[in-house]
Amino acid sequence: MNNAKTIVVCILVFFMCALIPRAVRAEPFTTIVNNGDSANRLDIVILGDGYTSAEMGKYRSDAQSFVDYFFAQMPFQHIRTTSTSTGLTW
Repeated sequence: MNNAKTIVVCILVFFMCALIPRAVRAEPFTTIVNNGDSANRLDIVILGDGYTSAEMGKYRSDAQSFVDYFFAQMPFQHIRTTSTSTGLTW
């Protein structure tokens, strides 16, 4: 009976190790706007789901168009550039 438990445990450990990714690979990214340290800023990530590798130029163009549109809207049009004062000015 003890051998059966050992075999079951070995099989479970094997499958757990097989299912856990061996290495995490960071995908390339491009910073479009950097207004300072992330510790006191809001980071926005634009994911390129649905674009093929051949469409990366279109993805970059679409992402830039979105950023331009986003920062043209209130209240974001006033906070796109880095200011020397603290707080928001409306």
